[in-house]
Amino acid sequence: MTTSNNDASKPRTKDAHISHCNGFMGRYIARELGHGDDYEPPALCPLTVISDSGEMTEEEAVKLIDDTKPKHVVVVSSTAVYGLSSGENIDETAPVRPADNASRHLASIEDRVKERCKATGAMCTILRPADVVGTGMEGFTGRLARDVNNGSYMHVKGNEAQRSIVHAIDVAKAVRAVAEKAGDDCIEGVYNLTDRSGATIEQLADAIAYRLGNKRIFATGLKAAKALALLGDITLGALPWSRKKLKARTTTLTFNSFAISKHTTWEPMSVTEYLKTHKYSEDDI
Repeated sequence: MTTSNNDASKPRTKDAHISHCNGFMGRYIARELGHGDDYEPPALCPLTVISDSGEMTEEEAVKLIDDTKPKHVVVVSSTAVYGLSSGENIDETAPVRPADNASRHLASIEDRVKERCKATGAMCTILRPADVVGTGMEGFTGRLARDVNNGSYMHVKGNEAQRSIVHAIDVAKAVRAVAEKAGDDCIEGVYNLTDRSGATIEQLADAIAYRLGNKRIFATGLKAAKALALLGDITLGALPWSRKKLKARTTTLTFNSFAISKHTTWEPMSVTEYLKTHKYSEDDI
């Protein structure tokens, strides 16, 4: 799914080293910070952004900080580190209890980066976006988009479950917002990122379907959905349904992301509205 941040002409915020400038989030962050395709950061940078933290080891993260000697480090992590599969309005005070290998790795990266920043005197900001929508998205939103595209996704009648989401463009804007704070105004700490729209999973699926060319989505009752999910498990993945997938798509999981706006002017857009109204161009990522 192609998504956009086509303001390629914006001035560069500051020299910055982005860990994965060609990665999923790295591309959006590079664009937002005004780094063109030919941008080469200096050896020493005031800002280091670990953009796709799941793609590097703890040792690589520490070495990056040691090599670039930044004054400020921004880590793009995930709300997955909380390890929650349900809940409402979860804020940054929730304990970190990752539930799988991927989220445990993200939590470990956070801890090692915080430790290294403390040792070197660098400021450290950790951003925890909810499920991200954008080109190359993975996880919950990526699986949902694939199922909508191939026709295997079905609405469950009466399902009003909500899921916090955020667009990759707004994650990049959050990086810019905290990066622009310097010196005594530098923002440290942990901040959740969501679009604050309160969209249901059904509304997200509809918006994705629209973006994919008005894909048709069928609806089924909960009893039939459970039967299909069980059949999918019995066939060991031969069918595109499972009880785990059904539970995730009928369970509310939302996060509070207002803390960052107490310190910056960051205001996210509605992902579903963006998908339904944005006019895409060849400049889009």
